[in-house]
Amino acid sequence: MTDKRSRVRRSKPHATLLDGYVSSSHCNWEVMLENRDEQCPLWFGSDFSAIAVSYAQLAGTLAGFAFVAITLIMNRSHRGAAESASPASGGRPQPLSPEEREQDERVLIALICSFLSLVLAAVEYAFLSGERGCSLVQGRAASAEILGGVAFVFAVNLLLYALVQLLSTSAKEFARGFRFLVVVLIPGLALLFLISGLTDLSVSLGDPEKRIPLQPTWDRSRSASGWLPGVLVSLGVAFWVAGRRTRKNPAHPRAVVAWSLTNFPYLPLALSVLAIGWSVSLPNTDPDTHISPAAGWVIVFVGACVLLMQSALLSFESGIEHAPPERRPSRSWRMPTRGELAAAVLAAFAVTFVSRMRRR
Repeated sequence: MTDKRSRVRRSKPHATLLDGYVSSSHCNWEVMLENRDEQCPLWFGSDFSAIAVSYAQLAGTLAGFAFVAITLIMNRSHRGAAESASPASGGRPQPLSPEEREQDERVLIALICSFLSLVLAAVEYAFLSGERGCSLVQGRAASAEILGGVAFVFAVNLLLYALVQLLSTSAKEFARGFRFLVVVLIPGLALLFLISGLTDLSVSLGDPEKRIPLQPTWDRSRSASGWLPGVLVSLGVAFWVAGRRTRKNPAHPRAVVAWSLTNFPYLPLALSVLAIGWSVSLPNTDPDTHISPAAGWVIVFVGACVLLMQSALLSFESGIEHAPPERRPSRSWRMPTRGELAAAVLAAFAVTFVSRMRRR
């Protein structure tokens, strides 16, 4: 009994101190969380920090697809085994023509830029998913949403841009319809995504007591979400119609157009890096730090210009809808083959035999 009591006495003070420390720290954190929620109540229904988890997962998944596509392009698997190697060359890859090398370079650059932008977007959304408390209602989380949306939108558009270039090398009939969607429909949807971030910024900067979003940013962003994507769709249709002759022209594109098609993905990548750097520069210790509504409008219009540039380049790419001329059979006389002579003799014999049988 004495040994048991001494053991209990020895272990009890240590356990009491530890339990007291844990319970006191836990109570302090609970008090801090309760005070934070009371000071900064979430008066609007949407919590983008919870939705950002799904966007981070989506961006990471798309980055994995882009990485796999990069390895396939580098191994020339998209051109098939018949074009990659031949028995005459001992199984070694055949050298590519200048046109094929240029096409592969465009696809590879676009995929690499898309992969890097998707990684940046996934990291940005992962950090955004940890925003809590006052940052949700004072603008910092909404600012991170807009800046992360820039990287995500540009990354997805670059992935579609690379897919259009990849399909143009093999499935040209399917590539035409897919190119039309990327030129006409996708820019409007991408711009609508950017404008929705500006709408969330106006809500987070509004008056929580009166439950009124920030004016006039709220009204202008709601209005722009209706007509501005429609303008991009209309301009995409105009680009598509105007570039019809150029797409059917078999001539090689001009040096300026070819250079623009190859190096265009660097522009969205640079803007994505700039946007993520801007988001990182917002201090975590100040939840009231945010971008201004004017800066949000600049981001929207710069994004619209980049999307229109991509639509114009894809619409005026020459030679992608050119169909090779059909080979018509030659009408010049040639000597019949032995098989054809044998078939003619058998046909004459059969006709003669049938005619004699009818006479009988």
